[in-house]
Amino acid sequence: MGGVARAPDGQLTRWAFAIDDVPRGAPGPVALILPPVIMATPPIPFVDEPSRAAGRSVARRQALTTLAQRVLGPLAVPPRLIAHNHGVRRLDATAWFASVAERSGWAAAVIAPHAIGIDIENSDDAAAARDAILTGVVTIDLAAWHGLAGAWAAREAVLKAMGRDLTSDPGGWRFSCGSVTVACGTIVRVDLVARANMVAAVAYVGG
Repeated sequence: MGGVARAPDGQLTRWAFAIDDVPRGAPGPVALILPPVIMATPPIPFVDEPSRAAGRSVARRQALTTLAQRVLGPLAVPPRLIAHNHGVRRLDATAWFASVAERSGWAAAVIAPHAIGIDIENSDDAAAARDAILTGVVTIDLAAWHGLAGAWAAREAVLKAMGRDLTSDPGGWRFSCGSVTVACGTIVRVDLVARANMVAAVAYVGG
């Protein structure tokens, strides 16, 4: 699909859509979005054949392992997400934070030196979940968020970046250009990218 080796203008995130597009040793946030054509027959590091039955968890683990190996170098053990302060996820035995997501055969992972969240959503699924996506949202211009899928992905990514459960009520949230202000007043920076029928979001707490 082709990827991006640097962050696009106005974004913090370096996006990659193929394994070879991930910049080795990148100093900042890097997100890897793998489409179904890649995830269908991936070489899965650290995952034995019986574990393939785990399905979605394997897809997320594959994306995270691939990304971590490219950015951080060879790993002696599988990368493992653990809860950090306030539930935010980070990579065990490293100083890096990480987040993973999966939807409709796509898998996504992001790693960064600070708290971060990622999500990916399907436009068709989002249309069917419109009421749930917009519940509690005070203001949003859907056109600026790639429609409902972008709003949904941003919502989930923000919750992950804050270490909150994905069922948390986003009551009082305000979506503006490139950021979400949550009810407590915290501003969360959000980068978006759209490919085919999917929208991915990466959220950064604090700006």
